[in-house]
Amino acid sequence: MDKIKYGTFEIDFDALPDASKMALVSRGVTHFLGNEQNSKGHSFAVAQVKGDGKEEPSKDAVKEWKAANAEALVAKVAELTATAYAALLDGTVGARASGGPRLTPIDTLVRQKAKVEVSAKLASIGTKFPKKDETITFGDGTRTGDQMIDNWLANGDNLARLTKAAEKELKAKEAAIAAAKEAVPTGATNLSDLGL
Repeated sequence: MDKIKYGTFEIDFDALPDASKMALVSRGVTHFLGNEQNSKGHSFAVAQVKGDGKEEPSKDAVKEWKAANAEALVAKVAELTATAYAALLDGTVGARASGGPRLTPIDTLVRQKAKVEVSAKLASIGTKFPKKDETITFGDGTRTGDQMIDNWLANGDNLARLTKAAEKELKAKEAAIAAAKEAVPTGATNLSDLGL
């Protein structure tokens, strides 16, 4: 196992006494399954009160929502905790939601464009794109936002069209960067010479 770094300290977990290992694991599990999931539950409550608004709701409004929807909040935290527990067991704690390797610039743009299209489709029937820990229930089950994007891109026509658009956009960005580099004044040696 790699060493764990904290500030100037490097800790070789394998070399720690068993009592220290158990104490760290116990505290970590309590924090991960308890504090982190309760915090996500609070964020869920805030999102429910906020709705489509842009302003953060007051603490009192969130507190009132929690009191009036205690069962729903308990169910949401239980769902989040179960998901976290499964991630703990399958070794994906700390992995990004996609669970895969880092996306290429083209793939990132394709997914961004697909999200815009999926969001527009959902909006056409009065439904918002789900936030990170949320799902939407369909007749055949629930889906996260990422799953809906995956389904949209599973259609070869959508994937080809969005890939072509992403490649065009990326080429335009690369050309703009190249042009900006060429526009640097000749003989520039410091920040003041750059005209920024």
